[in-house]
Amino acid sequence: MTLAMMVALHREEEFKLHVRPALGNGVNISELQALLLQSAIYAGVPAANAAFRWAKDVLGDELAGDPAENQGEETER
Repeated sequence: MTLAMMVALHREEEFKLHVRPALGNGVNISELQALLLQSAIYAGVPAANAAFRWAKDVLGDELAGDPAENQGEETER
């Protein structure tokens, strides 16, 4: 809930401060990604895209499969 509020209020520093503790309290990467995707609906796409960048700043490669990075890209078949 704290992370979602920080996304909605566009509070980058506070968001980054709470990412690792959330993971330590049982939130997994998939749940974090789902929270950020839901934030796009309720707080707006720009806020969610920023939050994906913030999460990647904190987690690096742990946040594999970042949907924000794949926006607008076509997949090869």
